[in-house]
Amino acid sequence: MVDLFAKVGQLAPGSYGLLHVHDDEHPEHMLSFRVFRLARGMVTEHADHLLSPVIPTLEDPEAN
Repeated sequence: MVDLFAKVGQLAPGSYGLLHVHDDEHPEHMLSFRVFRLARGMVTEHADHLLSPVIPTLEDPEAN
């Protein structure tokens, strides 16, 4: 998905936007979202502080 987002930046360098990604299999970011920003044809990666951490922001902790 991020590669497609970057391709949009290459094909249409005036495009801009944000892509929020939650990869629960990523060892460092499994409990957080990452934001990919497209501006002036460049994609940069940033931490997301609005939806992260996933628990408890979006999901309840599992009961033991």
